[in-house]
Amino acid sequence: MAYERFDDKVARWERELDDARDALTLCDSIVMALRAARSESGASQRDRAEATGLSKSAVSRLESNPGRLKLDDVVAALADTRFHLRLCHDLDGSPVLAEDWTSSDVLGRDRTNRRLPAHATPRRARSSPTWFTARHGYDVPGPEWTWHRDASGR
Repeated sequence: MAYERFDDKVARWERELDDARDALTLCDSIVMALRAARSESGASQRDRAEATGLSKSAVSRLESNPGRLKLDDVVAALADTRFHLRLCHDLDGSPVLAEDWTSSDVLGRDRTNRRLPAHATPRRARSSPTWFTARHGYDVPGPEWTWHRDASGR
């Protein structure tokens, strides 16, 4: 039986670590962040559940496979830890800032506070749109935001 030299073992371990880090998914990172935060605080899963308002089983599932849980639960579990989720631009990895969104992205909503259609171009309504007055008449105040389809007819 051939023995592996220690230097060769160290080099192999470093390659294994690099490969494992390259293969990490977002879910893997969330699992490690949650476990690290709980380990640092010395809290049990039950303690973490009470602190976050989640059930103990939800905390357990988050620490094993957060990909199947609601984003709200993941965010709640990360609250009060040194970790948080952040949306980043694909090209350079810089964080997405509030200033990256247009006013219509941030403010454009219908009367029931739903976002306007993603396939259309939202804009502030200067006056009641024709479709609105035809449906509701002139006595009802018009919407603050409206939208129109672009030239492609989507």
